[in-house]
Amino acid sequence: MGVERIPKTVWWEQDGGPDGKPAVLLVDQTKLPLACDILTCTMVDQVCDAIARLALRGAPALGVGAALALALWSERESTDEDVDAYLTSMEQVADEVASVRPTAVNLSWGARQVLEFARETAQGGADLAVLKCAVVEFACKIR
Repeated sequence: MGVERIPKTVWWEQDGGPDGKPAVLLVDQTKLPLACDILTCTMVDQVCDAIARLALRGAPALGVGAALALALWSERESTDEDVDAYLTSMEQVADEVASVRPTAVNLSWGARQVLEFARETAQGGADLAVLKCAVVEFACKIR
């Protein structure tokens, strides 16, 4: 794909992983403008690595990347069985994502937006399954 056809910087695909499960896809900005490589991230640490090595950069993209990283964790990595444990784990993941580039304000903003949304949704009485779906929808709306 030529750079003139780049559709987006970072996005969510419900069945975008090699296993047909959710993935965060992003343009590897270290390859631009000569190539348009798309990275497929199926784990939070892959999104964090892309941020750390500047494959994902730019304030808006970092905020979206952080939000989608939390959605990815929620869909693929969370093993919590109740809402309280889920929120505690999400807070740790949000802190990990934000710490990848601590001076990138939008990175911590995106992570905190999803975390606060999850807390508010849980306070509204959502069960874990509903909460996880809502987190993905919210992260995609941030994009």
